[in-house]
Parts: sequence; structure tokens; C-alpha cells
Amino acid sequence: ERVRGSALAKSLSVPVLARTWQLLLKGLGETQTAPSPLAAAEMLIVRLAYAAELPSPAELVASLKDGNGAAVSAPRGDSRPGSAPARGGAPGTGGGGVAQARRMPDPEPADVPAPTAQAALPDPKTFEEVVALFAAKREGILHGLLLNSVHLVRFEPGRIEINAPETPRDFAPRLMACLERWTGRRWVVALTSSEAGAPTLAAQAAAHIAHQKAQAAQHPLVAAVLAAFPGATIEAVRGKDKGTQEADLAFDAGEPGETTDPEDM
Repeated sequence: ERVRGSALAKSLSVPVLARTWQLLLKGLGETQTAPSPLAAAEMLIVRLAYAAELPSPAELVASLKDGNGAAVSAPRGDSRPGSAPARGGAPGTGGGGVAQARRMPDPEPADVPAPTAQAALPDPKTFEEVVALFAAKREGILHGLLLNSVHLVRFEPGRIEINAPETPRDFAPRLMACLERWTGRRWVVALTSSEAGAPTLAAQAAAHIAHQKAQAAQHPLVAAVLAAFPGATIEAVRGKDKGTQEADLAFDAGEPGETTDPEDM
């Protein structure tokens, strides 16, 4: 270490040592506070290696005072086009000063890809699409009220007339605010009590399921199963793959979790 220290003392000047000391002190603080200390230490070494080829402030001042136009060399490893120093000072500097980088011709503009179109805003065309939009946006309370407490009187895009006596006072303003924010257009939600309106969507869905079960019960195979298992009920009616008209029926024979398919009998 003494031998290496003596060699460094002979080759390094005080300005270089002062600059290195400042870089090390700054890098120490960055290393202690950085999310990745190892990466911060590696970046410090990169800065030290780059600064080793830079002229000291005294050399820069001397070059400015020197009228012979001597140029200060750029750091090694900087091989970018246009980084080579040019002789002579810039106009208006009296012929001296730090050499200016040679001006390269402006590159031809590259083909810039066209900006991608913004995602289209939702535009519900039916009341059912409006209700589905509230479900997609995770507005659970408003979606539940739309399903179970709203009787649709009249609908057109941008205007909804409903009969909803069992909803909160701010129900209509909240609907309008959400729809305007999501669709980017103004919506009007009018409450009326003069017209009863259609059944709620939940009531319509329940009626549809009951109709499906009634139709399924008329199937000869289903009727035979219901007769063979007293107390059995039709729990669900599910459509099969495309091209098949028969229904896939699930039956509850009284034991939890046990179902019977007519094709498996």
C-alpha cells in the first residue's frame, strides 16, 4: 500500500484528488440511501472512471485565458458522432476558449408510428347494457338497486325514465354522474310515479327461469324422473353445446350436492 500510495501521489494532482474526494463523499450518501446499494456503488465507480479524463477547473480557466485556441480533449470512450473537438473558439469569444463540437447534419426524421387510438368509451344502447356497465365498473350498490328496485318506464340513449320508490334520494344524481363519467356524454335520469313501469330485471329473470323449469318439466324423460323420485325438483336448466336442442337438466333428489342427469340414468 505504501508503494502504491507513493506512485499515486506522484501522478495525481491536488485538484484531481479533491474532485475524487467530493465524488466519493457524495457517492457514500447515495449508497447508504439508495434502494439498491450495490447498484449505487457501481454507478459511483462509473462516474469516477468518466471524471478521470475530464480537465480540472484550473485547466479550463487556463485554456480560456490562452489565446492560441488550444482545445481540451474529450473523455476517452466517447465515440458518439459529433463529439470530436474542433479547433478555434466560437464566434464572439475572441478566438479562444473551449473547442466546440463539430456540427453534424441534422438526421432525417424517422418514421414516427401513429399514436394508438384511445379505447372507445362505452355507449349503452339498452337499459340492460346500462345495468351491465354498473356491474363491470364494480358499483355494487347501484347495480343491486338497478336490478331489484327499478321499474323501467322509458329508455333511450341519454335519457332513462324509471319508477323507483324504494331507492335513496341521491339515486338518480349518482346514476347520472357515473354514466356521464364513463360514457363521456350527458345523461338524464327521471323519476316518475305516474307510471308503474316494467317489472324489475330481477323479477323478469326469476320469471324466465320459472318458465324454463315449467317447459323442462313437460319433457317425457324429466316427467319420468320426477315420478320415480318423489320430492325431486328441477334446480337449473342449462343449454348444451351448439347444434343440440335438448336441455341439460340438474335434479335435486333431496340429498345435498347430489344431482342427476337424464342421460346418465
